[in-house]
Amino acid sequence: MTLADLDNTVSYAGDDVTVAFAIPFPFLVNTHIKVYIVVDSTGVETLTTAYSLSGAGGLTGTCTTDVAPATGETLFIRRVLPLTQDTDYQDNDAFGAATSEATADKAVMVMQQITTDLARALRKEGQVSDDYDAGGNKIRSLDDGVEIDDAATVGQISALVNAAVALVQAFPSTVVVTAFAETILAAANAAAVRTILGLGPLATSAASGTTAEFIRGDGTASGTLTDSMLIEKTGNSPSSVIGSFTALVDNNGAGAAIAQVVASEDKTGKLIRLEASSTTGLAIEASEAFAISIDGGTTDHYGLYDGGLVIDGLEAGYREIGWTTSNADFTLDLATHLTAIPNNGIRKTNTTAYSYTIPLDATDNFPDGYVLPITNMGSAGAISIVPTGGVTLRLAGSTSASATRTFAAGAFGGICKLGTDDWIAYGSGVS
Repeated sequence: MTLADLDNTVSYAGDDVTVAFAIPFPFLVNTHIKVYIVVDSTGVETLTTAYSLSGAGGLTGTCTTDVAPATGETLFIRRVLPLTQDTDYQDNDAFGAATSEATADKAVMVMQQITTDLARALRKEGQVSDDYDAGGNKIRSLDDGVEIDDAATVGQISALVNAAVALVQAFPSTVVVTAFAETILAAANAAAVRTILGLGPLATSAASGTTAEFIRGDGTASGTLTDSMLIEKTGNSPSSVIGSFTALVDNNGAGAAIAQVVASEDKTGKLIRLEASSTTGLAIEASEAFAISIDGGTTDHYGLYDGGLVIDGLEAGYREIGWTTSNADFTLDLATHLTAIPNNGIRKTNTTAYSYTIPLDATDNFPDGYVLPITNMGSAGAISIVPTGGVTLRLAGSTSASATRTFAAGAFGGICKLGTDDWIAYGSGVS
């Protein structure tokens, strides 16, 4: 057949009545025809199968729908061929004009189909332009732009516009500048501003910029600080509060004389104060235990508390024992028994038996000489002091080998660390 008609698509407006629609172009088989119903107001299209066809293989045909397209709908009939070549020519066969013509017809139909699709594609404008022409049509289903030269979507632009509008609306409709602010803005220089701010003699002090000296409230400068100065932090937050003054005097190459005063955590119920004077020397006042380290050391230090003095982990002075009830199995650990409750003994008050475990030095390195008082106040149920494997637990007054030691009901005594992974249990009712 000849293909004088270049079209492969035809459309008809729905009218609620018509069901038979002419197909003015040829199609080889019924499966090459696709029928779409498009809602004019929304552009939503639906591929339908509710129709029958006639005229396949001829120059024209007819599409008969099961239901008449409604007013406000458009029926599109399109020829869509698979992009395949089905003819297989055999060597030395007689020339088949009909077969060759059918093959050529299909090839031309495919080219018409591709031409139709290309005509609907986004193409560059003219012959030399680098711009793309959408032909007045919308480009849909874009992702939001990311790079500076990406296309932006309406949603992105709307969000930017809304943010800009909200920002503008956040500003007051009128900006009020007080008379006081106007005088500052109109000041000729920094000195004039300081005068406006009421700094008194400091506003025009000639001592401004002086180094190695204090500028007094009267605007004069001096190398000597007299009277006292307070650094104070208000509020009740748990953060540390530290104020420090340091004076350094170069002693002509023979070393340096340094005097430093540091005050820390001075507030209601919490007090650590260090004072230095020519009459009293160095005085320390504290409301609770604290440590003084040497060169920032973590082990060699002096610890002061209301029961005495700790020097390098060894206590000096009177020790008042407090008691912590522990009706449960537990393992000794530094954070609890040496730090949180350093002066307390452990007591059991019920009739249940419990195990208290001594850890290896590699786990918790208690200082040599550490003592933990233990009492079993229950009328029944023993306390077992269990040495972890590798720990030796001796018994005072006995040469027996390491073993689990028992504090019977009513027992009083304790355990003491003798050396690395070496402990001893002692007391009445202890075995």
